[in-house]
Amino acid sequence: MKNRWNALRPGEKLPLVVWSVGLFVIFIRVWFSPHKNNTFSLYALTGKHWLEGAQLYSGHRGFVYSPLCAAMFAPFSLLPEWIANVLWRATTAAAFLGAVWWWLSKGLHRHIARTQFGLVFFLLFPLSLGNFNDGQANPLVVAAAMATILCVARERWNLAALCIASATFLKIYPLAFGLVLTLLFPRKLGWRLFIALIALGVASFALQRPAYVWEQYGRWFATRSTDNRRLSESKVAMHDLWRLLLELHLFISQPAYQIIQILSAGAVAIICFFGRLRDWTTDRVLVASFTLVCCWLVLLGPATESATYI
Repeated sequence: MKNRWNALRPGEKLPLVVWSVGLFVIFIRVWFSPHKNNTFSLYALTGKHWLEGAQLYSGHRGFVYSPLCAAMFAPFSLLPEWIANVLWRATTAAAFLGAVWWWLSKGLHRHIARTQFGLVFFLLFPLSLGNFNDGQANPLVVAAAMATILCVARERWNLAALCIASATFLKIYPLAFGLVLTLLFPRKLGWRLFIALIALGVASFALQRPAYVWEQYGRWFATRSTDNRRLSESKVAMHDLWRLLLELHLFISQPAYQIIQILSAGAVAIICFFGRLRDWTTDRVLVASFTLVCCWLVLLGPATESATYI
């Protein structure tokens, strides 16, 4: 361990220390104050409800993820509260930071030299810390999306389909990555993604009573389809283009905004497909896809909160 530390450059040691200290402070904070600024408390409670066969969805607020995610949180609900809080944050941090390291080490961004990796992690720190402090699931979504791109770059199609399907069951909208990649690689990814989505959905029914799971999926779809926070008070309103237009006193109807969303999504797909036709390298097409879809999700996606900006 000491030899590995000594082998690191000064520019790599600083972000490692910063991230370690930051996460340690968060672990201490949730240990002493587990119910403050902590979305994970809701996740753990939902995991308990899953084990008990209780209702997971009581309205537009509260738990918003799929029943499969509730099953994923069930093991955490069996642990002491402080251990579950720390373990969840350690897991999401490892997934997020590991995905970023994998991305950089594979050289998708060829102009980011090895000596600049530490700077990347240092710059990510202030943008990401709030998610880990609150126990958000966004780092897992980012990690799954990055892993999908990397698997496609290495032609590991089955794993790519599983990664994006998992992210979709977590927060639905990451399916946008899968749709763009399916457009670019239809024969290699399309059917695999379809099977992965079906398989994960079916797996839910093996983890609880089928009738109960079916009911929860129905309630999940119902609550998600009727949740319109663009008409809500500013505290829970989306932090996207809609909010920006309102702040600028530029009012637009919801149908018109939805047309903008659809047209902009189409533009992202066209740009990526055009790059494929123009013989861009696979890495360039994938980086463009990842970047443009991320920008679309934040600016015009269906569920942009402040934590989404990770």
